[in-house]
Amino acid sequence: MAVPGLPTMDTDQAYRAMDLLVSADARGEASHSVFFAVANLLNLDVDLIRSVR
Repeated sequence: MAVPGLPTMDTDQAYRAMDLLVSADARGEASHSVFFAVANLLNLDVDLIRSVR
């Protein structure tokens, strides 16, 4: 296993952790970083349209 202790984590715990991360990332900076890191690893071409607030 890549993450020690992960086999003991159930699905509900995983979803609660994701909810916590989403609410903590109110400005979307972490999700932006993760998205582009994965796109880079997979050599994906990304076209992103961002709304201006």
